[in-house]
Amino acid sequence: MTTPTLNSTLGANAFYALLAVVDRPLHGYGIRDQIAYDSKGQLVPATGTVYITLKRLTSQGPVECIEPGGARTDTTCRYPYHCQGSHTSGSRNHPS
Repeated sequence: MTTPTLNSTLGANAFYALLAVVDRPLHGYGIRDQIAYDSKGQLVPATGTVYITLKRLTSQGPVECIEPGGARTDTTCRYPYHCQGSHTSGSRNHPS
């Protein structure tokens, strides 16, 4: 089963990565686990895919990643913009 692309500029991995960090900052493995959870297991990206997606999102502006000490394994990414609307922080479930 293939996962459809949401549109020509934002693929499914990028969409779910943004969704993963909208509530709270996460590191790569946390983003991968949140993507799997939010997609109900339809997407379980490899760690390399997550970091490639984050690099693209960081270069385009919607995601900010911080690498303390330059160590990629410690990278934490977040969505630095306040979202308006009915979504409230903490209302989504998160994988344990």
